[in-house]
Amino acid sequence: MMKSEGSNVGTMVFEFGRPNIARILKSAGLDFFIIDCEHGNHSWETVEDIVSVANAVGITPLVRVPTVGREQIAKALDCGAKGIVVPQIRTVEQVKQTVQYARYPPLGQRGVALMRGNTGFEPVKSSLDYMRSANENLLILPQIETNEALEHIEEIASIDGISGLFLGAVDLSVANGLEHPFEDSTVQNAFTTMMEVCKRNRILSAAHLNNLEVLRTWIAAGLNLVSYNADAMALMNAYRSSVEYLKRPQDGA
Repeated sequence: MMKSEGSNVGTMVFEFGRPNIARILKSAGLDFFIIDCEHGNHSWETVEDIVSVANAVGITPLVRVPTVGREQIAKALDCGAKGIVVPQIRTVEQVKQTVQYARYPPLGQRGVALMRGNTGFEPVKSSLDYMRSANENLLILPQIETNEALEHIEEIASIDGISGLFLGAVDLSVANGLEHPFEDSTVQNAFTTMMEVCKRNRILSAAHLNNLEVLRTWIAAGLNLVSYNADAMALMNAYRSSVEYLKRPQDGA
């Protein structure tokens, strides 16, 4: 499970649907992973299977929901995900709505479903105690990946009920007509702004990036949740590197 201090390292899962992907990522030493339901095509049954194994082996499962929607957020959390990442945020109202859908009363309007993955299929002695604990331990991470979200970042960070901000470097760079996130200073400036805002509001900072060296500098700057790479890309890169090595001409061959 994730540490309360320092940096936690995770990855994206959008291609592999076997539940044991959670065991594999745990064995690799990751602290968390994000099942990507924005770009991936997992069914909710598959999401629940992966989340169930994750909770059993002690790696934190998060879900990136496709949009701000009551049904999607409820399904992700009821199956046992420990939090949600919310993409394509453009307005303060979207974030407020997310909090309402994700948190139980009195902090929100989430419907109560017990004896599901969210309770480990264990009987709940007190529904009020369960809801209080669930609210305290839930992660809600709106993504800062549009110019509109960046413009309203101070307001978003101050919304009661969010846990932190999650920088989406790729979409933010694309929104500004950039070929890659570090073609100019746009993404780095956004990261610096996010870190300052998160520290002021005492909330978590998170980001996803495929650049190890940049992530190292961001960790040194205090980034709390570090999402690196994704399942299919990691597999491809590992095999590509090995195959290139094996096919490399040898002296005397």
